[in-house]
Amino acid sequence: MKEPMEFNFETYLNKRKLTNKVKLTIKTIINEFSKSQKDDLILTIEDLKNILNHNGEVFAGFYENKDIDSEFDAIKFVLKDASLNINSLNKTSAALISFVIPHKYPIKKIKKIMDLVYENIHYDATILWGTVTDNVLNENHIKIAGLFIIE
Repeated sequence: MKEPMEFNFETYLNKRKLTNKVKLTIKTIINEFSKSQKDDLILTIEDLKNILNHNGEVFAGFYENKDIDSEFDAIKFVLKDASLNINSLNKTSAALISFVIPHKYPIKKIKKIMDLVYENIHYDATILWGTVTDNVLNENHIKIAGLFIIE
């Protein structure tokens, strides 16, 4: 009986026509998975594959702020880093957004960010998001990585 082959995400990424920035963002997200704790809303490799299997161009953005003032600014900066803007979301067929947050970061702030995404993204888009807690971050520190598929 043949042993099942182990899935190699690096090989999977290399077979796709992705920019180095997209590959780096994906690797950053995967690296954060490994730090997950029991209360995290963790994304998985299957979630990444689900998003990447959508047709279209893949854009990636990252944002980090040690003292977030505005949830709107947070997602706006992720989109800007991805060479997109809030209006680009209505052409998005799939999005994956990963948050790295301190232990006591209010979930209502993440909800505000995701509400902005939901209000502006295409009505039929696949949207996946998750959180990873990093106890080293101060109370207002947040890191956001986003992948967006535009048809």
